[in-house]
Amino acid sequence: MANALDIDDGYRKIVGHPGAVVFPAVLALGESRRVSGADLLEALIVGYEVGIRAGLIMRPSYGNVYHCSGSWGAVGVAAACGRLLHLDAGRLGHALGAAECHAPLMPTLREIAHPSMTKDGVAWGAFVGVSAVLLAQHGFTAIPALFADGRYNAPLDTLGHEYEIRELYFKPYPCCRWFQPAIEGTLTLRARLRVGPEEIARIEIATFGAALDGQVRVPRSQEEAEYSLPYCVAAATVHGAFGREQVTNGGWNDPQSLEMAQRIQVTLAPDLDARFPDETLARVAIVTRDGTRHEVGPLPARGGASNPLGEGALRHKYFGLVDGILTSSAAIALAQLVDHIEAVPDVRELVAAMQA
Repeated sequence: MANALDIDDGYRKIVGHPGAVVFPAVLALGESRRVSGADLLEALIVGYEVGIRAGLIMRPSYGNVYHCSGSWGAVGVAAACGRLLHLDAGRLGHALGAAECHAPLMPTLREIAHPSMTKDGVAWGAFVGVSAVLLAQHGFTAIPALFADGRYNAPLDTLGHEYEIRELYFKPYPCCRWFQPAIEGTLTLRARLRVGPEEIARIEIATFGAALDGQVRVPRSQEEAEYSLPYCVAAATVHGAFGREQVTNGGWNDPQSLEMAQRIQVTLAPDLDARFPDETLARVAIVTRDGTRHEVGPLPARGGASNPLGEGALRHKYFGLVDGILTSSAAIALAQLVDHIEAVPDVRELVAAMQA
């Protein structure tokens, strides 16, 4: 569920989402062991830091292919849950090795081109990571983890000194991160020009190569809507915003958005492609019916370390996502609990608040 809306946190250099894998696993094990909020936070940091580094190492050691979040995320989960269970070094090593061996290795770029419910392998990654720790606790053995190889272990040199969790991005829109610069540019131009959809002849998007894989024009499911660059830009153009309503409960069938999607032109920008994955950028141009062309960019997606959403925007995002799911009082109570989670003696309080 953490990854279902595709609005979860992410780390650009490994093209994935550590939180969606690590947090549910740590919460589940923490609930069963009645750990404190402080222990939960420590385990989360361990899971993020080890998982992200596993991703940085896994790509070159596995043929320079971007693998799904569940692959390297499973290793992060094993480290985090091993922390919660206080595994010794030997058992933790077996847990990391088992997590790597059993984790899904779905190629990420194929997932973008063919959206489906496999959704980045996060569920299986979480399951594998927890299982690996519980098995290792009872004597299950495994091969040495990828950290034992030594050939690609430069990211480990900064472990405990530099915190990659500070480099996370937080999405403002429920879709693939790679499309969000184009949405940003479209909404910026739309507000500046004050033009309605009927006045737009076409929208031209120039961006990096990986984003071009999401070219579904008529999405048939939530997953296809979230992974369709033309649809996401079109829906943002028509509605003046892009939120969960556009990707859930059949929102992708909106006739105006589908018609506008046919007026979206997407091309490769070699200069922006050369800056990926360190940067994810897009140029956007709106051409009106009278032939006038207005361009903006290159723009990044909002929510990264260099242009963060900020505390207010994150809270606005949270309350928008839980609207209609939690009552207003329950949503406020949960937010307040999270604000002081390090003082909570038993994370079952957090679970109870999430279920209110």
